[in-house]
Amino acid sequence: MSGEQAQPAINWVQIILSTVGISAVVSGAVSASLNYFLTMRQLGKQRKMGLIQEKLDLLSSMIYHLDKMKYKYDAIAFMHQQTTPQERYAFNQDEWNELVRDIDEKIKNRYYLLNRKVLEKWVWAKNLRTHPKSIEIMPELRKMLVEEYNQIIDKHLNNLQDIVPKITPDEETGSRDKQTDAQESPIK
Repeated sequence: MSGEQAQPAINWVQIILSTVGISAVVSGAVSASLNYFLTMRQLGKQRKMGLIQEKLDLLSSMIYHLDKMKYKYDAIAFMHQQTTPQERYAFNQDEWNELVRDIDEKIKNRYYLLNRKVLEKWVWAKNLRTHPKSIEIMPELRKMLVEEYNQIIDKHLNNLQDIVPKITPDEETGSRDKQTDAQESPIK
């Protein structure tokens, strides 16, 4: 009789252990699959944010150099009480060479991040720097860079504009009137 009672107890233990084992295996497989997909999704987001960061770095570097030359021209024009209806850029030969070297070095390793039209405009600007046509090309290049930069901010970093703000575009008519600039000059 005790042998017959031991058999059902062993069967119950086997049933309980196999049920717990199967649910543990299923639970482990589901958990591993879920972790895999969440990890892959997180890595994809990190890669995307890395590319966004690189692109913003490239665009902001180009905009920085153009703005530096533009503000230099504005300061010189302010000192000489000149007015010009168009946006102008001032630079010497060494500054120009540094600008070209710096931007080309960044573009060379990140060409995949640059809009082809921006690259075309950049090549025109750097090769026609002393040509009268460059007066039109440099503001067009800056406008294209700023538009692309701001589109990225709107699309991917809209909730971080207090940290990464948009860059304000210049007015459509080119540089601001120098009389207005004289009133708004940082030198008071």
